[in-house]
Amino acid sequence: MVSTPIDELMAHARADLDAVEQLLREQLAAMPLSIIEQVGSHLVLSGGKRLRPLLTLSCAELCAPEIVPSADQRAAIHRLAVCVELIHSATLLHDDVVDESPLRRGKPSAPKAFGNSATVLVGDALLALAFQLLAELESPAIMQLFATTSAAIAVGELHQLVRLRAPELGAEEYWQVVEHKTASLFSTACVAGLGQALPSGGGREDGSAAQRFAYHLDRFGHHLGRAYQVLDDVLDYGVASAAPLATRVVLGKRTGDDYSERKITAPVVAAIGACSASPDDAQRQAYGVLAGYFLDSAGAAAPRVGGWRRAARRWTGASTNGSGGDVALHEVVASIRTLGGFAIASQWVRDELTACRQHLHILPDGGMQARLE
Repeated sequence: MVSTPIDELMAHARADLDAVEQLLREQLAAMPLSIIEQVGSHLVLSGGKRLRPLLTLSCAELCAPEIVPSADQRAAIHRLAVCVELIHSATLLHDDVVDESPLRRGKPSAPKAFGNSATVLVGDALLALAFQLLAELESPAIMQLFATTSAAIAVGELHQLVRLRAPELGAEEYWQVVEHKTASLFSTACVAGLGQALPSGGGREDGSAAQRFAYHLDRFGHHLGRAYQVLDDVLDYGVASAAPLATRVVLGKRTGDDYSERKITAPVVAAIGACSASPDDAQRQAYGVLAGYFLDSAGAAAPRVGGWRRAARRWTGASTNGSGGDVALHEVVASIRTLGGFAIASQWVRDELTACRQHLHILPDGGMQARLE
């Protein structure tokens, strides 16, 4: 098996990751109702890669490479990593209810196994547990950081519910969803590693050392989260060449989930945005396929997107009504490729990773920079 940089980073942090895993299990087992442990364990212990906790652990070491943390400091970092994972798990539970997802990580999703009501309430319980653990750290700055992030995630989830299935969604609005729903928690996972040193006023590029570290870790996590989400979107269509091996392993992405749920994600947004005002025949046909598949599934959103429907009908010479269910995955993939959606989305990823490295190189180098790259 090929060793990837992610494997090396996980191996370096193995003892800390094991401690985080143990704490996760203990916290779930201590919940007052067995249903919370059952539903929580169904997701939390189902084989996730723990990328966000890994970022918390790694960034804590990155900013203090020559300092050996005390037992109490290490325990606090482990607790922060657990809180990051609990919040992430809560959002996944809520997502599976909203998206009506039948599977998660290759097995029945929590809503399928336990029902929507139990899944939503356990998601709420995991979020509450995270803040209970955070309160025990007695750090107003940490509480403010996680509270702000949780609010951003909620806004992102609602924004996605209202808009992500609407075919007139443009790149700007797509990025708004990504920044709230995904990038915000990546940023928090990175900044939380500063622990008690986190400045209450937030990170600034021109502030104290701790403030500068917080600023660049925030930006590193922000761009990494954006890159992560676009790669996740691209890999849903089986275009593995767009992602490095290490990232494909970490994402563990199944093919076709976004397609089957008719989500308008990065490759589709990019493809739609790239279509010229005077498309050639191949572009017209590709645009019509995407309109037929995504637009006809819009339901209540359809009246808002008549322009898209009319354009597709004008270019293809036929109505798109009723054709959505007949479009196979390979046809959608071919149409996105014809319009350049995968190429554009892949460039978005490269741009985000370049920004990641720029912020990473400003931070102290104690050996962690090479691992994080």
